[in-house]
Parts: sequence; C-alpha cells; structure tokens
Amino acid sequence: MNIDPQLLSQLKSIDPCELSEKIDSIAKALGADPRYIKAMLGSPEDITKRLGSLSDKDIKALSERIDPSLLKKLNTGDMQNGK
Repeated sequence: MNIDPQLLSQLKSIDPCELSEKIDSIAKALGADPRYIKAMLGSPEDITKRLGSLSDKDIKALSERIDPSLLKKLNTGDMQNGK
C-alpha cells in the first residue's frame, strides 16, 4: 500500500493543531497512549515540518505500516472520538 501523494499534500495543508488532533484520534483508535504520541511527535508545528521533510523512502516505509482504512478515515475526517 502506498500513501497517495495527493493525500500527503492534503495532510501538509491541514492546520497544525487540527492535524495534531487527528493524530491523537488515530492513536486512540489504535489503542496507543496519546500522551506518548504527543511526546514522540512534538508540537503541532513540528509534525507539519516533519511531513514536509519526508523522503519517498520514508513515505514508503510509513505506508507499509499504516492500516489503509485509517488513512481513508483520516482523509475523510472520519476519525471523530477515535472511531
């Protein structure tokens, strides 16, 4: 499974705080501790910077570890309350 470049572009354009909230929702859906995720990723602005610096190799590695249904939910904004 590959991350669609259009989806990556959309993620880069999301307000950093909103993107951080979406990542928290995904973390909750996966059963991860959102506090750990926040500590690992840093500030919302750091997340946006990291997205901007991803190489094709990084994207491929990430896409192989992400459940496609979660990417779809993130893209459609369907991750409300971790569901």
